[in-house]
Amino acid sequence: MSRTVITAARTALGRRRLAFRPFTSAIRGDGTAGMVDLPDLSICENAAYSIAFWANCYSKTTISNFYVAVCEGNIAVGQQNFQIYFDDSFSGQGRRRVRWRMQDTVNTIVNAAPTDTGKIQQGWQHVVCVKESSTSHKIYINGTLESTTTGTVSFTNVSVTRLLSSNNGGAGTQFGKLDMNEVLFYNVALDLTQVQDLYFDDKIPTTGLVAKYMCTDGSGTTVTESVSGQNGTFTSPSWTTGTNFQVRPILGVVRTVAT
Repeated sequence: MSRTVITAARTALGRRRLAFRPFTSAIRGDGTAGMVDLPDLSICENAAYSIAFWANCYSKTTISNFYVAVCEGNIAVGQQNFQIYFDDSFSGQGRRRVRWRMQDTVNTIVNAAPTDTGKIQQGWQHVVCVKESSTSHKIYINGTLESTTTGTVSFTNVSVTRLLSSNNGGAGTQFGKLDMNEVLFYNVALDLTQVQDLYFDDKIPTTGLVAKYMCTDGSGTTVTESVSGQNGTFTSPSWTTGTNFQVRPILGVVRTVAT
């Protein structure tokens, strides 16, 4: 008996990632109320920072606005905030665009990727947003740099860090209808090698790692943080457990292996 496995080549040397890998559990946003409140990490106040996570937009349903993955600050007009979210650009094809919106009291930057092909599709995808400097912001998807945006935003005294929901005092709040796992916050800019180590080898860089939410709790209202105990609180908790996920190959190589 045999099975088909899709692998993704990283370099000409043939470094590959298997298409299937188990998660013991993941947090699930229901799109209406589920969200995870984290301690005030104020990650966006750093001169450089990175946020990495796995996400699965499990629903093809068209959405009126967007699915929020990570939010910090208050999204009200004139307030400091950033949001990483998925919009409906390719919803008819079961694909969504990753957007990273940053707003201070004066300026707004929106970094969107991709703009043409549907590299974000239904199924688990790896996303890394990196602020390299005050004027350089990058989005990596599945180990590949997809977008770079320039522009300046500055944050001070930002509170509220949240997963699966924006923060707007409850009014006009957008909730993410997606699964998330392995959410990492850094106070340094990850480089391409580190991003690819995360995606291909599950190797988590430790330099500058502020918070790590592996989402392995599987039940209850606590999302454990394993660096310094900054646990999150899951409102209207929903967990998805015991399933494998399929990673979309970057350079697809189909091979058959014995089972």
